[in-house]
Amino acid sequence: QLMIMLERFCMRHPVLRGLLKTTAVLLVFFSPGTCFGSAAYSDGTSGTRTVEINDSVLNMNAYTLKIPANWKFIGMILRPHGCYGPMIPADGMSYSAVAPDGVSAVMQLPGAQWMWSSDGTSPQGRQCAPIAISSATAFLLNIAVPHIHPTARIIGIQPLSPQDQQGLEQARRRQAAMDTNSGQLHIHNLADLGKVRIEYVLDGRFVQEQLSTFVTCMVNDQPAFPVLHRAARSVTTCGAHGIWIRRAPQGGLDQLITQLAASKLGPPQINRQWDQEVTQRMKAQFAQFQAAQNKQFQAMQQHYRQVTANMLANGQRFNDNLVQ
Repeated sequence: QLMIMLERFCMRHPVLRGLLKTTAVLLVFFSPGTCFGSAAYSDGTSGTRTVEINDSVLNMNAYTLKIPANWKFIGMILRPHGCYGPMIPADGMSYSAVAPDGVSAVMQLPGAQWMWSSDGTSPQGRQCAPIAISSATAFLLNIAVPHIHPTARIIGIQPLSPQDQQGLEQARRRQAAMDTNSGQLHIHNLADLGKVRIEYVLDGRFVQEQLSTFVTCMVNDQPAFPVLHRAARSVTTCGAHGIWIRRAPQGGLDQLITQLAASKLGPPQINRQWDQEVTQRMKAQFAQFQAAQNKQFQAMQQHYRQVTANMLANGQRFNDNLVQ
């Protein structure tokens, strides 16, 4: 089921191939991985087992997760590329745990990252269409649901639980603490959590799903840049940190969610060695990127210095010819 959903999500529309993000710190509050119950939709077999989510690129275990012993499981770290792929490997964590009835399940799909500008252009260039979405619910209704289950009926937007609301407020405070307002640098950060319910037919029977996601955005208010003939604008970068799915037969979703919420098994646990390896590689890549950006900036500065010098020289020659 996970592979089928990923295929639908990635390939349904060419602009969205690569819209596949999750951040470990957010799992504490929002991920359905925090709430597997050993009795949830069990056939009588009790107990749990620990499963692994591995990174095939680094050939390392990335996360471990406890699930009911009689549930089927598949998990992996995905690294989708393109305009909307997640920035870091951890954001590609994906898994599917399915109960013995073959329907009840808890799943996570990778997240996504996208950008847009207030002037309607794409900061990433013409090859990447701008997507002006900054709320979690809008992402689910306009991106996730239509491309995962295009024939599904949307039941409605779900209210946040007190625990979800508490987690969201903490996340918003963390985001606001990163705001910057210094000189020409004006950056503010946003956070949002959303849940929607849908209904569709799976193998000839009606099922219901609750899809959730957490979205963060960074809004960068940029001043005018006359040299490049660009007016002042705001550039927004957003990310959906995973798509968390809970599925049950029609009429059984509330029971599943209640059982999951009562569980004490905790979220996926990150492998610190894998985390350190990924962090080191990201730092090295960022250093290379920064060096390339500095080199490009210096080249642009030199170019415009030369353009200015040529203009001054031409003006001086023009004045000299007038005098003669």
